[in-house]
Amino acid sequence: MSMKKTLLSLGICTAVLTTAAGSCLPIKPAGPAKLGERVSNEAATITVQSLEERHARGYCKIKDGYTYLIVGLTVQNTGRDAIDTGALAGPSGMRHLWFAIRNASGEQYNEDTGYRTASTLFRGILAPGEECRGCLVFQVPARWDNLTFNAVLGEAAVLKETIAKVAITRTDLK
Repeated sequence: MSMKKTLLSLGICTAVLTTAAGSCLPIKPAGPAKLGERVSNEAATITVQSLEERHARGYCKIKDGYTYLIVGLTVQNTGRDAIDTGALAGPSGMRHLWFAIRNASGEQYNEDTGYRTASTLFRGILAPGEECRGCLVFQVPARWDNLTFNAVLGEAAVLKETIAKVAITRTDLK
């Protein structure tokens, strides 16, 4: 029995596997996913598995009124081409995976590449079929709530395709 991928556009990509018999098996919800849900399209599958809040300590400097939010995730390259997971855009012509957090007003918080954990997400070239797991660190306002984690795929500086939107709230904290 053959299977094909069908993509539906609902503001964000929703992948659906359709069997020859015509039954549909959804891979991701239409709206923002929740912690632990797989989010897929033809290029990648992303799962946000954990969320932890840490206050500044040691040599780490943080803006007044902010805290660190550590997002644990898995990224799998499900496409035919390599994906660059580096913190900065990689080679020209290669698809780059970029991460950010937004609040309900649309304010964006980018990854804090100066703060590393023992399990920082692999940064480099992810070949088709490869998977990596790890953490990303963001500085967000200390009184945060109802944020959205975003993973966007693009080429060089042109970010084109949202792969994942995952809703995160304080109830998701470890």
